[in-house]
Amino acid sequence: CIFGFLVLLPEIVWISTLPFCGPNQIHQIFCDFEPVLRLACTDTSMILVEDVIHAVAIIFSVLIITLSYVRIITVILRIPSVDGRQKAFSTCASHLGVFLMFYGSVSLMYLRFSATFPPTLDTVIALMFAVLAPFFNPIIYSLRNKDMKIAIKKLLCLQKGFNAST
Repeated sequence: CIFGFLVLLPEIVWISTLPFCGPNQIHQIFCDFEPVLRLACTDTSMILVEDVIHAVAIIFSVLIITLSYVRIITVILRIPSVDGRQKAFSTCASHLGVFLMFYGSVSLMYLRFSATFPPTLDTVIALMFAVLAPFFNPIIYSLRNKDMKIAIKKLLCLQKGFNAST
């Protein structure tokens, strides 16, 4: 967390010293770098170069995580018992789901460079990594808990019974 904060701190300070002009509206659900840079009245190309460097660092970290998952999957495939493989894959699936949800949406948002998406799609992508990934993270991990599975089944059974009686 500290490293992530310190890496972005110079860029934040740099952007906060830029002169801004024109419309002061950002069409985004949160204040992100790119929309703020579009409001600047000066050349922001050096900040964009720094963003590309950050993107490369993110790609590098995602590659390391992906390689570790590939290694985990190859080890799981060598487990002789079907039950053991299934249990190991079920544990990995929740981790992989959270990883794909977060990094997939972050990649769409920040690693598209010159590609532009409609504003609605931008909003949906931003909601994926800023709201839905953190929201679903504890839910996905708690599905591994037997008590949570039983509670969800009871809840769904109550919902089915309630819907049938109405």
